[in-house]
Amino acid sequence: MLTVLQKTFAFCCVVGMLSGCGGGSDKPELKLNPVTGTVKVNGEAAKGVSVTFVPADGAGADQVAASGTSDESGKYTLAVSSEEQGIPAGKYRVTFSRLLKPDGTALGPDEMAADAGAENDLAPVYADSNQTPESADVPEGGGTFDFDIKKK
Repeated sequence: MLTVLQKTFAFCCVVGMLSGCGGGSDKPELKLNPVTGTVKVNGEAAKGVSVTFVPADGAGADQVAASGTSDESGKYTLAVSSEEQGIPAGKYRVTFSRLLKPDGTALGPDEMAADAGAENDLAPVYADSNQTPESADVPEGGGTFDFDIKKK
């Protein structure tokens, strides 16, 4: 015969095992908001600019960085991963970089910057999240953020 203590222990073990079998993730699901915009360099639409929104000091625990690359018209769309477009609402510092080869062309998809001698042609201040003068306050529902930055 099982004692009350043994029955209670067995019940707690079964409940504990079942509650751990939900297949869920410990990572909370992020509420992502669509963010798009354009990047200009010295007033002209800029292709190939990497745009990254980095959580600002004092950011909420659910904020994460997101990035995108501008197309021929300077348009970018942010994504937190290749499968998840958008970004959580909050305050962000915005960084920019564009790696060009010595002849002024963009890196190919399979080229390494160091091997091709590519360098960032934008002012260095934009690549540092602690120094960049650009920021964004992303509201619930997302938004459009346009930037005009400078070359070196």
